[in-house]
Amino acid sequence: MQTWYLAHQLKHRQEIRKIQKNIENDFKIFLLNPFYDTGRDDVVKLDTGETKDRYSFTLDECKHVVNDDLMWIRNCDGVLCILKDGDAIGSFMEIFYASKIMAKPVYLVCPVKKIRDHLWIRALTFKIFRNIKELEAYFTINDMVNQ
Repeated sequence: MQTWYLAHQLKHRQEIRKIQKNIENDFKIFLLNPFYDTGRDDVVKLDTGETKDRYSFTLDECKHVVNDDLMWIRNCDGVLCILKDGDAIGSFMEIFYASKIMAKPVYLVCPVKKIRDHLWIRALTFKIFRNIKELEAYFTINDMVNQ
């Protein structure tokens, strides 16, 4: 079974988690969600309401999260990035790292035409989709279950 890193925005994490589970069930692929599958205490605190500030990390904590994310990307077969809007600095960096540095395929799902059409995005992604339905159709046609 392939393992793909699931890049996405923290603010949409709960909605993307539901999408993740559907894709995993339908296509027998494991999507490594950096917010929920890697033991991140900060996300648990956000989800429980214990903290509301996602920007209160120390520099060492920032480096730890980034280094862990880079390690997860290195150990995956590719990246599936789901972006809802352009507020996605970390996801854009993960796309760059996976594609340019690690030479891994990156699939992008994004409803924002301006992002999908950007020359950097087009150059660094293997395949771009407007929505999850398009991604699922592509996975079905290309028999992602048996890869």
